[in-house]
Amino acid sequence: MICVLCLPLRGWSQNEDLLVVDTIVVSGNDHTKAYIITKQMLLHPGDTITASSVDSLLERSKENILNTGLFLKADCTLFNNTDRQATIQVQVDERWFLFPAPWIDIADRNINYWWFEQNHDLSRLEYGLDMVHYNLTGHADRLNVRAIFGFSQKMELEYERPFLSKDSETGWGLFAMYAANRQIYVNTQYDQQVFMETEDFLRKRIKLGTYVRHRQGPYELHTVEIKYNDTRVSGAMDSLNPEYLGNGAHRLQFMTLGYTFISNRVDNRSYPLEGNYLRAILQKRGFGFFRSDDPDNNTADQIFVSGQWNIYRHLTGKWYAAAMLYGSQNLSAEYPYFLTESLGYCENFVRGYEYYVVDGQGIGLFRSNLRVKAIDKTLHSPIFRNSQFGTIPVQVYPKVFADAGYVSDDVFTSTNTLRNTLLYSAGIGMDITTYYDWVFRFEGAVNALGEFGLYLHLGLDLNTYENCSLW
Repeated sequence: MICVLCLPLRGWSQNEDLLVVDTIVVSGNDHTKAYIITKQMLLHPGDTITASSVDSLLERSKENILNTGLFLKADCTLFNNTDRQATIQVQVDERWFLFPAPWIDIADRNINYWWFEQNHDLSRLEYGLDMVHYNLTGHADRLNVRAIFGFSQKMELEYERPFLSKDSETGWGLFAMYAANRQIYVNTQYDQQVFMETEDFLRKRIKLGTYVRHRQGPYELHTVEIKYNDTRVSGAMDSLNPEYLGNGAHRLQFMTLGYTFISNRVDNRSYPLEGNYLRAILQKRGFGFFRSDDPDNNTADQIFVSGQWNIYRHLTGKWYAAAMLYGSQNLSAEYPYFLTESLGYCENFVRGYEYYVVDGQGIGLFRSNLRVKAIDKTLHSPIFRNSQFGTIPVQVYPKVFADAGYVSDDVFTSTNTLRNTLLYSAGIGMDITTYYDWVFRFEGAVNALGEFGLYLHLGLDLNTYENCSLW
């Protein structure tokens, strides 16, 4: 886990109630531009501060610096100079930014489904190369290039720069994706995915987009995004679901215009223990640009809204509580199966229902945890000696949890009995966190059907940061 050290104030006189920040000196940023660091701080040159507020302002500024994901450590020191002028020194230890790595993943929606329902079939693996640079030019700009082969074929490119300039709070990004699949799930029956596989590609997708983001202080973010989606499927799918793309079509094209607001006031974004998180999304899918008299082509006409609120609280000692409330609604006259909103993908599920998919137009999801910090240690790597990999922080949190969810549906097949039904579960588990934001979750849950299962997951259990848009 990230180590944060705040040195005591030096030369501070308790008789001096006010102090003016004169300068901020940053060191240790060999690659990162200094303004990326100072933009995260709550103290700036010219600010007048009181003695009682110094510690909290420095502590929160350090949390903001670490939450950029660019640094392993951040040390802050305030020096009281003459005439009540203060200098703040910020010392950072940069992470390793470039990760060119072999890509190995499963084609299924989670590890548990692949292991038990697909009999851990190795032919369902996806492999390739994933190259990510989290700080390409030192402006906290991220470049991700991915080439995937095997069960699916996919090429992806994304670039994001959070600030256009030193004095700007606005950034931008772009992305492109091409994917081809020989096997896909084409329908849902009895709350299970129905798959189809052929030697030729069943589905091909293209996605292109760009976005502009404006930061409102260190915690609030506004994003406007426009993207183009083009999906084509083989006529071989007609026997299982002719409405996969809607109206019996074999091609679906549409533009999406979306707005997202995020307020992220948690202490540690890799594993939050205190704070609040809020996200609201509004999307218009389809503007009539691709309407055609050709029955083989279709377009979308939907409005999608969603909201999520997470709360994290420190109770006492080493005990922590957390809860998440999520809701979404898809408004449309037509619902192609490909654009269905469902529980069961990414981290959008009620724990204990990992083997099920629940389709519908509206989703409500509640999750809650009670955790205790049982282990907090720093190990030394027997291989690496550098600062980026030489130490291995490990924290272990046993927990109990309770979830509930509901999917409203009046479109899809009546054989899916979990729709329009309250889903709930409870269980115990253990979270293990380590460096570079890795979180491993081991969970055992019993659901409302009386079924008990053991599950392995990667990432946060309150799905704060995952983009679960499959299309």
